[in-house]
Amino acid sequence: MKRFNWALTLLFFGLTAHLAQASGPGPERILHLLSYVGVDYPMTVADGQIVDQGEYVEQVEFAEAVEQILQNLPATVQSPQLLEDSRTLKRLIDERRPGQEIKAMTAKLSEAVTKAYDIKLAPRGTPEPLSVANLYQQMCSACHGATGLGDGIAGAGMEPAPANFHDTERMNELTLFGLYNTITLGVEGTGMASYANLSESQRWSLAAFVAGYVTERPQGKVTSPFNLDQLATLTPVQVQAQGQNVEQFVQLRAHPDVIESDKPAPLVFAKQTLAQSWQAVEAGDFEQAYQLSIGAYLEGFELVEASLDNLDKALRKDIELAMFAYRDGLRDRLSVDELQSRYNRAQSALDQAQILLDEGGLSPLLSFVASLIILLREGLEAILVLAAIFAFLKRSGATSSLKYVHSGWIAALVCGLATWAVASYLFNISGASRELTEGMTALLATAILLWVGIWMHSKAHASNWQQYIKDKLSASLSSGQNIGFAVLAFVAVYREIFEIILFYQALWLQAGPEGQQAVIFGMLAAAVLLVVLSVVIFKLAMRVPVGMFFKVNAAIMFALAVIFAGRGIAALQETGSIVSIPLNLPEATWLGIYADGVTLMSQAVLIALIALMTVYQRKARI
Repeated sequence: MKRFNWALTLLFFGLTAHLAQASGPGPERILHLLSYVGVDYPMTVADGQIVDQGEYVEQVEFAEAVEQILQNLPATVQSPQLLEDSRTLKRLIDERRPGQEIKAMTAKLSEAVTKAYDIKLAPRGTPEPLSVANLYQQMCSACHGATGLGDGIAGAGMEPAPANFHDTERMNELTLFGLYNTITLGVEGTGMASYANLSESQRWSLAAFVAGYVTERPQGKVTSPFNLDQLATLTPVQVQAQGQNVEQFVQLRAHPDVIESDKPAPLVFAKQTLAQSWQAVEAGDFEQAYQLSIGAYLEGFELVEASLDNLDKALRKDIELAMFAYRDGLRDRLSVDELQSRYNRAQSALDQAQILLDEGGLSPLLSFVASLIILLREGLEAILVLAAIFAFLKRSGATSSLKYVHSGWIAALVCGLATWAVASYLFNISGASRELTEGMTALLATAILLWVGIWMHSKAHASNWQQYIKDKLSASLSSGQNIGFAVLAFVAVYREIFEIILFYQALWLQAGPEGQQAVIFGMLAAAVLLVVLSVVIFKLAMRVPVGMFFKVNAAIMFALAVIFAGRGIAALQETGSIVSIPLNLPEATWLGIYADGVTLMSQAVLIALIALMTVYQRKARI
């Protein structure tokens, strides 16, 4: 038993660990070098004559480095053209061509490298420049000066001199990504070291912080005509050339944290992403289309399912089936005509939902009901698990083991909130990653519930219980059993927290100002009901006879194992990790019952396994 508990613990941490992946430094360094060439070369050569020999030699070296890095990078379809363009850049510099030609060539090559190696140029979350003010003073002010004038004591005599962040002309030629890249990679041959040891969010925040020396911070929240990608990848010079408000751009790229969120509503996001998926189909990129179709559902439509259920459950199911049919068609490489038919059906259904939610909206009553159902539905399984464990420990006198269970569910609350915070503000955790985590956690919970159910069922016979109490007079469980209960309490609560928060975020937007108070009251009412239910379940469990107690508890564990198995497989199907076989059958998703052949077959196998184990235990007692 102890080995089994340790195996479950190791499996849990293996499933929930997320490994940060990032592309190698090669492509990013090319962009870094090209940015320097594009900005500095025009000040190095004038009318075909070298103005600064040292700077000119550096431009030549940077161009040579670009070609060398490209030769060492993994080959892509675009590699031959990239190499040709890099040699053209080197030739133009050797010929001392005008600065505008060099700048245009570096811009062209940067764009091509970005596309070829799929480099993300924008931050994953919103930079927070105020959060790194002290970090700047600790790590940057010695060279760049306390106020960013490039007059720090350590920078005296450096060649080239540390950057003056008040130099408007130079800052207008740089992108926020360029500043981030410099902080990340440093500048070879200068005093600018690499600060790759800082977190990604810290580096982006520092980039915004130094960009703020040429502008003032807005008072309060503001709306922005620029999205985060534009703020990170455009220069003020480019913005001015496009006829847009350059002063506003400069201000907002340095203080993106004051921008009101422009993230589209979930249903709008679903429609837009689905349209992007169809554009990928027309371009012949079926893999990209498939991934976008998954994102349209997981990061868009799924977040309004609860709200739509309160208005038209049949429409909610139709949309789900239509989006799955389109996604499966992409996976199976159906004909373009058939895919277009499925795509049109999905978009048409989403249009109906948009009209329903816009016109019908969510009244305060519906907002209250939706809020109540979300927390009550998602929290009930966890309450059943925790109440059953508490009752067992009380009846066995092992109250000293309660601390392990409390540690489990409290840790789940903390980790769930932390996961949401990381997903929202630090990293872009996709809907697929979220569902993958939920699915694997649900299957882990299934395994633990099955183990607990079988173990409790084995104690249902009075003689077995008496022997157990005799063996446990010390009123404490083994370390393996304590860990098992702690892990069960953790997974039972953790798998719900992140999803609950996401559903409430979507509901809050759908309810609008008139219904948001009702959302809060619904949440509070659900919390009260969950507390009452937990007390009632606990009291009932303490009063029933010992044999019945274990039989009922075992039945609850088995039922929850079947429910979690259904939900876990369904979550993995939503990510495309497991194939689905839609069936024309009624559903009860709150019980983990889906109209899907794979899910139902898996649950049938689990029920058969439970039946065999209980029959075996019964025969073993005879």
